[in-house]
Amino acid sequence: LDSLQALVFARDPFAHFSNSTCYIPSWIGDLDDFQAGWVYYLQTCYDSAAVQWARVLQKKPGLVGLRIERAKALHFGNANGLALQELQTALDTLRGRDAKKLRHFYESKEWLEYKIGLIQLEEENYAAARDAFGRALAENLSFYQAHARIGDVAMLQHDPAAALAEYDQAVQLYGDDPVLRDNYGVALLRSGQAHYADAEAQFRKAVELAPDYANPYFNLAVALADEGRKEDAIVQFREFVRRAPRRYAGMIESANKNIAALQSVAAG
Repeated sequence: LDSLQALVFARDPFAHFSNSTCYIPSWIGDLDDFQAGWVYYLQTCYDSAAVQWARVLQKKPGLVGLRIERAKALHFGNANGLALQELQTALDTLRGRDAKKLRHFYESKEWLEYKIGLIQLEEENYAAARDAFGRALAENLSFYQAHARIGDVAMLQHDPAAALAEYDQAVQLYGDDPVLRDNYGVALLRSGQAHYADAEAQFRKAVELAPDYANPYFNLAVALADEGRKEDAIVQFREFVRRAPRRYAGMIESANKNIAALQSVAAG
């Protein structure tokens, strides 16, 4: 479970596993602001956690770790503007420390820039998101997640050539991420018929890496259907339906319709 959790956080540092209903225990008043903030946070009372931690940070502004946690609480509470301010303050604090004192170990800032980029991406501020991911790469050129997210931004900005370049770089840095492989395949598929074979290869690699991950089966089926391989496409659509979670109701319906249409064409 720890390994799975680490994998999730490596892909999305804002992922969290908790109840969906805020619960305030009766003994919360016995705790100091720092402890109460953590109780509120773990009970998904994010607004209250942010208030408690603001009081702590007012007295001790140098607590960078707590400032980052407050940014997460603000983000979960849909206060993205304030979350960005906290992350930027955390960055400024760390960079100020680097400038004042020679340190034996440089504390890289790529994850903070990455979080800023994710929030900007959520806010559809694509230029700001791309800049943040670029700064993350300036901190760590091997940070494949930043390349992948720049690829996502490029796709949203309808720039498939840039997306392909970024996804390819990300895959070269770390090729064992099935979500990355699937996204790369989608970018290839949208880039035209000349890239269909490469798209199929990416989807098949995603399936190999994570056999229970449903999305690549659907996308592989689309690629095969576009190549005219109807029977193979039907097989992959069925594999998708077998694995798809219930929240994928729309995609499941689409897969079943595609199966029916492909069977009708084959029969005709």
